[in-house]
Amino acid sequence: MRVPRPFLIAIADTGIASPTKIAVGDVRHGWERERNRYEKIFDEIGVIAGDARNAIERGDVTALGSLMLKNQDCLQQIGVSSIEIEELVDGRGGRRSGGGKTFGGGSRREM
Repeated sequence: MRVPRPFLIAIADTGIASPTKIAVGDVRHGWERERNRYEKIFDEIGVIAGDARNAIERGDVTALGSLMLKNQDCLQQIGVSSIEIEELVDGRGGRRSGGGKTFGGGSRREM
C-alpha cells in the first residue's frame, strides 16, 4: 500500500483483556442465530475496509476517520465492543477528532 504522506494515529487501550478467540466465538454464535443480519454487516465491513485502503492511499485522513467510525458502529452491532471502548471512541475524542474503532479482540463485556 502506498501512503502519499505520513499521518498520525493515536492508539488507546481500555486495559481490559479480551482474548480474540472468545470474541470470535461470540460473533460466530451470533451469526449462527442471525445469519442474514450478520452477513449484511460483514459485507458492509468489507466495503468499509476497501474504502479505508483507498482513503489511506489518497492521504485522505478525514475520510479514513469517518470510515473507522462506520466500522466501529458495525462492530458494536455484532457485539465486539464494550462501554469502555465506546467511551474511548465517543467520550474521549474519537468522534470529535474524526475517527476511532476497535482493534484486536474487542470486548465481551455487556454494554
